[in-house]
Amino acid sequence: MSAQWKSRKLISLSVIAVLCLMAAAAYGGYRAADNHPPEAVNLAAAQQGASGHNITIHACLASGNLTHMSVTAPPKCPAKSVPVQWTAQSGVASPAKPRPSSGPSARPSPSPSRIVAPTAPASTPSSPVAPSSPTTQGMACVTANVHSDCGPYSDPAISGSNGYSTYVSQDMWNPISGAAQTMTATGPGSWKVTADMPASNTAVVSYPDTQQIYTTSNNTPEPLSNFSSITSSYAESGPAGSGDDYEAAYDIWTSAGGNVQEIMIWVDDHGQTPAGSDVASATIDGVGYKIWSTSGAGAVGKTVSMVLDSNQSSGSVSVLDDLNWLKSGGYMPAGSGLGQLDFGFEICSTGGVPQTFTVSQYGIKASCASGSSCVS
Repeated sequence: MSAQWKSRKLISLSVIAVLCLMAAAAYGGYRAADNHPPEAVNLAAAQQGASGHNITIHACLASGNLTHMSVTAPPKCPAKSVPVQWTAQSGVASPAKPRPSSGPSARPSPSPSRIVAPTAPASTPSSPVAPSSPTTQGMACVTANVHSDCGPYSDPAISGSNGYSTYVSQDMWNPISGAAQTMTATGPGSWKVTADMPASNTAVVSYPDTQQIYTTSNNTPEPLSNFSSITSSYAESGPAGSGDDYEAAYDIWTSAGGNVQEIMIWVDDHGQTPAGSDVASATIDGVGYKIWSTSGAGAVGKTVSMVLDSNQSSGSVSVLDDLNWLKSGGYMPAGSGLGQLDFGFEICSTGGVPQTFTVSQYGIKASCASGSSCVS
């Protein structure tokens, strides 16, 4: 990764269970909490007095608390919370369908939205049901919104993909003046973005990617010791002009003892330099890497980038073997677990002209260690 660290949050699959178990969905079923003086949400006024008229309510959900409620726009949710939304009616109650409104990652908004919280709801949602059905692969999802996702998907090529844990994310997490990006996705292994990033820019603007969440239903990462293998395959392509500055890479989020760590595996670098310094070399399963660390050799729990000795626009990566090498070398804590495994492009510059970045194949194959269960 380039010198600027990007903040990406892991969202547990337990959120889905929480949404499915929300009882009697009046606000009495959840506690509305906010650290700021609440501003009333006037649902009746927002519905313009039309009985039976639908209105979408946005909020953030964490540990059974609803916060940052709004009828205007999805709020920027704090860490360890997930954006949700549901539909309510005036006069006549209708089934509410809370669901993740922006995929598995909470992302910064391009501009602050008006944050409101309810005093007494003017209409009462009825009992929530499960999130909406998984997105059908092959159907085109096109978006230019900086925070939008495509999915969720159920993909047999990805171990652990269950219809609510797999997304293709626009993830334009650091929008700058003059930057634009449009994503077209038909599935986790078939998507592209057309990006137009300012010439000579060296900070990462976006990380369009396929995201697979491995956080367990009890809000903990899946222990790496539960796996006997994790292998991922990919095929990607991008521009190769002198003004293009990007890399294709895995972005892996692990944690141990509540401390989150970012591990990157760079497979195709065009002009980028990882954060930190070059501290070691490694050969893992016959593949050569340079190891970059933000805090020196053997700094446990810090951001680490593993950079292939030569670019490969397609191939396979022994993810578990790479992570176990980092543990044995003191770069990862013992007892680390896997929260999220992503693959995509960190894009800085396209020379000021539109360029296309494509993922044409992607998969993750994982198997469980003997005597253990995992999300493979």
